[in-house]
Amino acid sequence: MERRNPYLVLGIPYGASREEATKAFARRTKSLRRLGAAGHALHTDLTGALKEIEERPDHPEAAM
Repeated sequence: MERRNPYLVLGIPYGASREEATKAFARRTKSLRRLGAAGHALHTDLTGALKEIEERPDHPEAAM
């Protein structure tokens, strides 16, 4: 399985807060409804990226 950077998927800077990630998710998913099946695939990618950011430790540099 290909691992992609969740910050790039959501279009936010590395280390952005969970709140910023949630806002970016909302912005990006708003227009996907019009795309049909292609939008559903993109929504899945965005959901995975948001979940990964939400589950990261508060201090990623400390998780080794």
